Amino acid sequence: MAQSRENLKDEEIVQIVLEGDTESYGILFERYYALAFRLALMNLGEDEMAQDITQEAFLRAYKILDRLRDASSFAAWIVGIARNLCRNAGRSKASQVVTLDYLSEAGIEPPDPGNPLPFQNEQREERNIKKNLFWLCALKGMEVVTFFRLIGYYGGKIQGI
Repeated sequence: MAQSRENLKDEEIVQIVLEGDTESYGILFERYYALAFRLALMNLGEDEMAQDITQEAFLRAYKILDRLRDASSFAAWIVGIARNLCRNAGRSKASQVVTLDYLSEAGIEPPDPGNPLPFQNEQREERNIKKNLFWLCALKGMEVVTFFRLIGYYGGKIQGI
């Protein structure tokens, strides 16, 4: 019976799951696992951690499925949950202390505290635009190379990132 449900729209599957057929949630899992996993992997760079985040995202989504306002936007919803979990995981990593020695070994010069960046707001706005474009590309299943080309990185520039 679940096999015939594979052709249903997301909102129909969500309704079926909410009505008690919990096994049909597997259809949504199969449809969007790769999307959520790609997003997590691009954010975290670690396969095992990306798998954990993806599974956690689907588990959380299942637990609060009744809160999904527009069931036709399940894909965007699961990506949002995965993205938030990645942020949380990134915060945990970011809380680790980074020394100036580590930065200089990595070739990163610390900013001069006496010379604040004059274009800080423009840089923040540009980062936000690129971030939104990145999520749109991830949601549409585009390759990372496509994203970099959209923001102006070509050829050797991409390899240097």
